[in-house]
Amino acid sequence: MRIFFLAIFLFMVATARSQAPSKFIPSVVALYPTVTVSDSIAAVELLAFVKQDAITEEFRREYVRDGLPPNWKLIREKELPFIENQDFYSTLELAITRELTYREMENRVNLLIYPSTDKSVSDLQAFKQIADSHKVSWVLSITRVETAVKADVRKLAVTVQLYNVITHRVYLSQSYTQTTETLADAAACESVWLCLADMIKDSVVTDVADRIEKNIRHFR
Repeated sequence: MRIFFLAIFLFMVATARSQAPSKFIPSVVALYPTVTVSDSIAAVELLAFVKQDAITEEFRREYVRDGLPPNWKLIREKELPFIENQDFYSTLELAITRELTYREMENRVNLLIYPSTDKSVSDLQAFKQIADSHKVSWVLSITRVETAVKADVRKLAVTVQLYNVITHRVYLSQSYTQTTETLADAAACESVWLCLADMIKDSVVTDVADRIEKNIRHFR
């Protein structure tokens, strides 16, 4: 009987710990694009972004060095796969998480925002499973990325959703589109695709940061 009650007590302690508020605010995981659509010209041009950089142990030790706060160690560990295996979509995702981190640092430093290679369908239960597996409050899903070239005009369209696990609802569902026609000086771009991605990144992060700040109480 004593063993039975001890087992119940240990289960309750473990459950309480798993439900205890996180010390990281906000905690956000960004997901790799669920759907990517490119026409034939864009697909060929985006191949230039595909590359692999072997991560040496020396680089790993320096990048995730001892002495970093726990949240920054975890952020950098999660970034390593995006440094090792790159494509246009991972570059966009990493840029979004880094910009969001930069903006949130103006309000608090004990945050946790990082990219993941996970994908998810646009479904509340699927988002909850992702949030639970990463132990975060927010899931930023890049649900769709479209690239196209028509008459020398390049178009990038990105759709995102922002989900909160505490309220179990989507706070943002928005599509963003930019074309080279909107670029002030396309000739100054190292890559027009990167310039388009940078413009969309700023718009995405502005809206995401706004939703998070207005609902910052909804954290684990």
